Order: sequence, then structure tokens, then C-alpha cells
Amino acid sequence: MKRNFRTMSEILFGICVLIIITLIAVNSWMNVSNPIVYQLSNTYIGEDLAIVPVTGTTGMVNLVCGKGTLIRLDDGSAITFPKIDPCNLSVSASAVVEEELPAKVPEGYDFLDATTVNVLQEGKSLAMLPDNKKLSVSFADNASQLGTKSILSVIRWTESEWKKVSIDSRLKAVSSEIGVFVLVKQ
Repeated sequence: MKRNFRTMSEILFGICVLIIITLIAVNSWMNVSNPIVYQLSNTYIGEDLAIVPVTGTTGMVNLVCGKGTLIRLDDGSAITFPKIDPCNLSVSASAVVEEELPAKVPEGYDFLDATTVNVLQEGKSLAMLPDNKKLSVSFADNASQLGTKSILSVIRWTESEWKKVSIDSRLKAVSSEIGVFVLVKQ
């Protein structure tokens, strides 16, 4: 028996289900060793950028070939990757609480927020993005709650110490290096 769709919302729901099923099937076909364990929802693939909202704290997301990829985490933080060729990179990203940092933040800094970013290429962990490309990390909207007199910085763990990372006026940290990024107040 044929079923007629009665509303536009039923049609859109059907399309979303087909997209999710297709993404899961393509990921399984292309990369069985690193399955997506994030829950993908409302993935948007535009002309130059793919936006991938994710839930969960572990797992890998493959960067979208031929486009930049923005990965949005549950807490509102986001990591943006430029178009990278070859596009055989997988990314794990998650919010980090202060107790999970690799070391205490330096004296004179107060912890506000943190995100860890790991990138794999053909199963090997990278310390930097290929071809000196730069990723950007933006944090949840904690900064707007601090007022204009607070001095904010982003620091990154380098295996032995914290180093300042360049930020823009919207508190996006920009770096070719990968790791734990922490938003701090001075």
C-alpha cells in the first residue's frame, strides 16, 4: 500500500533519515577501522564548508574531502579545519574539565574552558596539520559572561609546558599544532 506524505515535516524527516543512513554506510565502506561513534545530527555540507554537529566524547569523525570541516561539540565549542588534501584525516575532539588537563594551568591564570583535539592520518597521531595548515578552536560562550575588563588568552599543552596560542577578536585560537587548548582568564 502506498503512503502519501501529508506534511512538509514528514518529507524533511524522511530525507534526514536517508542522509544519516547514507553517512553511516559510506563511513563503514571507507573506513571500517575507525567507525564514527559520535552521533551525527543535521550535517550540513555547503559549497566550501561541511558542518558536523556531534554528541559524545570519544570516537572519530572523518574530515570531508574537498571542503573545510567544522566540528561542533555539545558544549558549544567548535573546531574548524581548512580544506586538506589528501583528505585522509580523522579527528577526535571533546570538551575537557580542569581535572582532566595534562598539567595545572600556570599561576596567574584561571581555567574557563578546554577542548582537546586529536588528528590521525592513516592511523598515526599527528602533532601538526599537514602542509602547515591551521585549525581554529572556538569556545562556548563563556567569554560574554566575564565582562570587558577580563583579559582572556588561550594556552596549549606542548608535552612539557603550556604555551600561548594566537587568538582573534572572537576568541578563536588559531594553530597548526594539535592538542589540548585551554581558554583562561588572566
